[in-house]
Amino acid sequence: MDQKYFTTNEFAGLLRRSPATIRGWCAKNKLDYLRVGRAFLIPSTEAARVQREGIATAADEGRPR
Repeated sequence: MDQKYFTTNEFAGLLRRSPATIRGWCAKNKLDYLRVGRAFLIPSTEAARVQREGIATAADEGRPR
């Protein structure tokens, strides 16, 4: 199954946040993401997790970064 990815702008629209906020969350490792050049790509599974659980740091969840 192919994974769908959101750009920071798409993810921001989904969560009703600014793209700068999403980039900040990525920089602080609050979101799982892929870095492609200068772009952050957030997997759809992360979108579902954030909508379900909210934002937490990777350290809070025990997830490795």
